[in-house]
Amino acid sequence: MRLPAPKTRPQTLGHGTGHGLGRIAAAILAAAVASTAGCGKTPNTDTDVIVLGFDGMDPKFVRRHADRLPNLMRLAEQGGFEELETVMPPQSPVAWSTVITGMTPGGHGVFDFVHRHPGDVTPFSSMAEAIPPEYTLEVGGVVIPLTGGETIPLRKGEPFWKKLGDANIPTTMMKMPTDFPPQPATNGAVSGMGTPDMLGSFGTFQFFTDDPAEYVKEEVSGGELYRVDVIGDHVTTELSGPINTFYKDEPRTEVRMEIDVDRNRRTARIEIGEDVMVLGEGDWSEWVEVDFELVPYMMSASGIVRFFLKEAYPNFKLYASPININPKHQEVPISEPAEFAADIAEEVGLFYTQGMAEETKALSAHVISRNDFIAQANLVFDEEIDIYDHLLDEYKKDGGGFMFYYFSTTDQAAHMLWGDYENDLIPFYERADQVVGHTLDTIDDNTTLMVISDHGFQRFDREVHLNTWLMDEGFLALDDPNNAGPTPGFPHVDWAETQLYAMGLNGLYFNLEGREGEGSVTEDEKAAIEARLEKKLLAWVDPETGKNVVLKLYRPEEMFEGQPSPQMEFAPDFLVGFAPPYRMSPATGLGAVPFNQINDNPDEWIGDHCMAHETVPGVLFSNRKIIGEKPRLHDVPVTVLHAFGIEKPSQMVGQNVIESR
Repeated sequence: MRLPAPKTRPQTLGHGTGHGLGRIAAAILAAAVASTAGCGKTPNTDTDVIVLGFDGMDPKFVRRHADRLPNLMRLAEQGGFEELETVMPPQSPVAWSTVITGMTPGGHGVFDFVHRHPGDVTPFSSMAEAIPPEYTLEVGGVVIPLTGGETIPLRKGEPFWKKLGDANIPTTMMKMPTDFPPQPATNGAVSGMGTPDMLGSFGTFQFFTDDPAEYVKEEVSGGELYRVDVIGDHVTTELSGPINTFYKDEPRTEVRMEIDVDRNRRTARIEIGEDVMVLGEGDWSEWVEVDFELVPYMMSASGIVRFFLKEAYPNFKLYASPININPKHQEVPISEPAEFAADIAEEVGLFYTQGMAEETKALSAHVISRNDFIAQANLVFDEEIDIYDHLLDEYKKDGGGFMFYYFSTTDQAAHMLWGDYENDLIPFYERADQVVGHTLDTIDDNTTLMVISDHGFQRFDREVHLNTWLMDEGFLALDDPNNAGPTPGFPHVDWAETQLYAMGLNGLYFNLEGREGEGSVTEDEKAAIEARLEKKLLAWVDPETGKNVVLKLYRPEEMFEGQPSPQMEFAPDFLVGFAPPYRMSPATGLGAVPFNQINDNPDEWIGDHCMAHETVPGVLFSNRKIIGEKPRLHDVPVTVLHAFGIEKPSQMVGQNVIESR
């Protein structure tokens, strides 16, 4: 994603508060699951299934480099390899919500990274909502939460692994995207994409430097820049932590850092809390546990952070990763039960818990180099592989069942390396191939292995300011055309004269009377506006390239017709299928009306998939024969249930696409 998504503030809990109520609820749920096991059709417990989700793995790329991916080709020879039709819009939270539920977006109700409140046209995260405490107590400026306060998922529909649990199938869910907070699985679950960092954001780095060329930059998306002074080879500064909601004025928490710089050796000695480390230029630290004091001597919040010494001399440049939730001391639940992630951390080591851990924003802000990004992305992949190896061993020891394991790096690396840096992307695919090879060498004949991705990739060369095009074509009006600009939130839109507006990465909405707060379009006017819109959009040609900008205009009500119990409250009126290499601009995504319609993509984020879904299919590999004419993403959960002899629920619209053993 390349939207500076709105922050969601996680509930703040301190050490000692525990998760007793959560454990009680989990025990009750487990008892309920056990009591329903065996109802209906008898499940097939003689089979095992593993699904490896390599986000963004692209079928064209796989075929182009098949000679370097021998294990994927071995898997294809054993069973099959097909393109996997993705959803529209082909955005990760939309696609993975489809995998979770077996429903179209019209069923699970997730249509973008961001949705909008129609009344005031403000954006909010489509994945989860933070509910503040219902009752608090204020004592001497300290606000103590008494009851309530939680984060709830906004996706509708039941996860497919609930049916596995009902049938007593041992189930492990590792980092399923949009599964935050994580839904229970019989063995355990860790949340994935959508899991915030300790600041309640989707990843906010901190960068400390004495170089004025760095710290005078304008505010950067996804990061905070801090000026420090090197005095006698010493730096004193603070790592900024989460907002302290225990105080009425909600100050930021801080932890002091003392840093000694050795200019001759190009190293820095960093002391933070009880940890001391020495880093050379270009070195990443191990994970550092950091406690942020909330109430003196009584309560603190624990996070984990990694440091990267970019430069010791002639300027000092220190990078701090987003502060991740500590899996050993979860201030916000990132695993179910909490002990599941804590046990992994004890066995394998601390690990990234933030939803999208690769430092794409730091590369886009040019505070780290492309080579630095590649090194950090490999650190993420290292952790993913180490934890997978551990869980695969546990899976075999415990007698199998079902396991889903998600790998993010194939996606995040592709966003920054697609096209121009293809040779740097190939090694990430080779590492994925090695994971597949290890799995094939480990499993037995009773185990079905599936490798899937939620979408593929295309070049992102030109960014589209769709609101500006709407203005130029007479669909959107400003109070003064000279007020066009990159400011989000539609600050100068004249809603009385506006018929359509764009928000999100593919969404287009009527300014509808009775729905939008200042709606101007009546039901009787919609058909004529729609006809004019489609004709003009499909005829839109980029004057600099001569290429069509839009491939197709989709209508969600038609696309998702037939989905049981439709959830269309936040559905756009239209989904715009951009023609590669065009994609909606981040500014437009949050409600800006920039000066021009199209410009070259200025970002390091050079690969994308938020285009017409026909242009970015994912992959489906299996060691069983793939059947059917065209597998689709919502077939995946149905296929998993079918392998265990479990009938698909009525909410699911897919079909089995793997031949039974």
